[in-house]
Amino acid sequence: MRNVVIYRPLLQSYRQLLVATFLGCWQLLASGAEETASELLKKAQEASREYEATKDPKVRERELKLHYKFLKVYKKDDWTRYAMLRNFELGLYQAERYNQSIAIAKQLLKNSFCIDELKKDLATESDKICYIKTLNRMFGAIHKAKKAEELATRNLFEQFAMNYRYNGKQKVFWGSEFQFPLFSAPSLEAKPWWPSDMPGAIALKRGYAKIRKEGLRLLKKGLIESRTADAGLAVSGVWKDFTLGQGELTPLDDEACQECPETCNVIMSDPSLRRGAMIGQVAFLVLAPGTYLTVHAGRRNDRINMHLGIKIPKGSTKKLGIRVGDERESNATRGWKEGEVLVFDDSFVHEAWNYAKEPRLVLQIFHPHPDGSGYRSEETLKRMEL
Repeated sequence: MRNVVIYRPLLQSYRQLLVATFLGCWQLLASGAEETASELLKKAQEASREYEATKDPKVRERELKLHYKFLKVYKKDDWTRYAMLRNFELGLYQAERYNQSIAIAKQLLKNSFCIDELKKDLATESDKICYIKTLNRMFGAIHKAKKAEELATRNLFEQFAMNYRYNGKQKVFWGSEFQFPLFSAPSLEAKPWWPSDMPGAIALKRGYAKIRKEGLRLLKKGLIESRTADAGLAVSGVWKDFTLGQGELTPLDDEACQECPETCNVIMSDPSLRRGAMIGQVAFLVLAPGTYLTVHAGRRNDRINMHLGIKIPKGSTKKLGIRVGDERESNATRGWKEGEVLVFDDSFVHEAWNYAKEPRLVLQIFHPHPDGSGYRSEETLKRMEL
């Protein structure tokens, strides 16, 4: 009994010490989580810089894993977390990371910041970022992984796109899992391939001799150089261009037109081509031998892409071709012909390749969608950008 009395103060002190130690460790662990997040982010950024310098895929994999670990720890600010998650999801836009990409996209759609914004006006900036771009990337990853034909893909499309409503209104205006543009105008006919009797296509064929002469001269002089925009689409080989105009309400470039005045004259002399030059890039495009452009899609559905064949190596579509839309369709893959115009909706997923021994040269220009009335007003464009 006496021993108990003697040791009671010690026992109380021991209990207090245990409690204090536990609380101290808990606080240390709590602050350590913040330090861990900071350290993980620092390591991820270092790995990112290392990857940019080395292009080593193993370094890229390490960077992505570090970013993912960071995102699991960092929960301070929904917007920052969303931005980081979005950046990570972009890094997963590759076929071999299909499952990861879908998982990340679903996380984005459930992110509290996105959910709150989706309850607001459909036209808010945050709404566009959270929903449309996330879905665009998610389905892009699906197509890169060559899993578009799976039932699960169709179910995802119906769940997130076709059947999604807000205040009774349709959220996106996508016709199928093969067409998911960022800027989507409703009620436009949607099909991968279009006939070559559009007014602009007829004008291109009429001016073919002049365009061909200038295109071949540019190619011979080495003025058609490697693309900077979308260069990453070339998984192998080289994709080149000589740009006459960038579109987006800007006129043709005067300096570029000095190199090929006849081509610019053909374009500016036709109303359809003139409008087409305002809604997308006008350029001579070269696919070098051995080039494969991976699956990708255009940003908008209110225009149609036209390729005038200028220098086309001989061979089957297995050697040189372009696939637009559902690859299970018998006519999804086609080839170019010199003097002919290939007309397709590039808001559908498409891929192209040149395994011939010579380069392929075409002139690209867009045509206003036949269901539209030329280039849409700024007000209409804003309404399109959901």
